[in-house]
Amino acid sequence: GGSEFHDLRRLNQIAREEKFDVELANITEEFGTLTVAGPMSGALMERISDQDLNNWKFMDAKHGKVGGVDCLGIRISYTGELGWELYPAMKDMDAVYQAIVDNGADLGLGHVGTRVINTLRIEKGFRGWGHEMNKDTSPIEPGLMPFVKIQKKANFIGKTAVQDMLKTPRTSETVFLAVDSPDVDPEGDESVVVFGKAVGYTTSGCYSPLLKSALAMASLPKTFTTPGTEVEVMLAGKGRKAVVLEGAPALTHAARERLPVVKEEKIKVKTAA
Repeated sequence: GGSEFHDLRRLNQIAREEKFDVELANITEEFGTLTVAGPMSGALMERISDQDLNNWKFMDAKHGKVGGVDCLGIRISYTGELGWELYPAMKDMDAVYQAIVDNGADLGLGHVGTRVINTLRIEKGFRGWGHEMNKDTSPIEPGLMPFVKIQKKANFIGKTAVQDMLKTPRTSETVFLAVDSPDVDPEGDESVVVFGKAVGYTTSGCYSPLLKSALAMASLPKTFTTPGTEVEVMLAGKGRKAVVLEGAPALTHAARERLPVVKEEKIKVKTAA
């Protein structure tokens, strides 16, 4: 993907610094990627995969057959919905694609482009490499600490650095902005202004069908991250009014799956009390 060579350089650097006896080979070009996502993606995968989907949990990676050919699949989707990323060998891409199309027709299968996927990931609050996170950010500012198991006993690479960073309050945070801009949408790298002074910048943006307005993710000083705070986003040379939201406007599929469990646990606690 977009971080291919960055990751390769980093892995080579670690191998060199740690004196690991390992040889790294970049086989990216040998594999393709196809994604199926949406409420009917599970039904589709049951038809074309040899895996037991009941035991295929979120974020799990499994090797098996998809469309009759060997394929690596990961139960994850950048749309934030139920979905799978499929990684067949390049020579098998056509077979997997054809299996998807042939078996998905009666399920309402359609094709989507990267702009649609980008809109869905922003509405769900998924961070993007080169946008909310890059070589100059830690996992803290973009809100990625839930993915860092800092209590792990292992002294993994970067653990000490992150622990040191956590001792000092962060000065910035990634927030969501509803932007009043009917004629132009944010895309990222636009100035966020308060009282005529630039205080931060947008990292991603789109038109949100859910909000029926422009939506942006932005890096702002902690002073301006309270929900309801009013700022301006510079778009096409004009300051557009924007307000800080409480969080991502849409829940991911995984979060929605947990909702009944959370409600049930709350009921049990009230009953016990």
